[in-house]
Amino acid sequence: MAKSSSNWPEIADGVRCDMAMLILARDLPAHLGRAVFAHRQFPTVDEPFWPETIGRVKGKKPALFYGEVYWILEWTLMQQGFRLLL
Repeated sequence: MAKSSSNWPEIADGVRCDMAMLILARDLPAHLGRAVFAHRQFPTVDEPFWPETIGRVKGKKPALFYGEVYWILEWTLMQQGFRLLL
């Protein structure tokens, strides 16, 4: 996804990110239940994905990032660069 975001500034003035909080892998077990994760391997994100991606896109062209978020993670995503959350 990070690689595909490099062309976003060429085709859009804004980006809607549905379920944006799902990339915050550290929060998934707490919200979905540890049993869901007991039998599967899920990739983890060591570095914050959104600040890097939003910064890269905005470095090429100012863009509005807005996202869908649940689980009381609105403030977390605002701190990572989102300006509007649904």
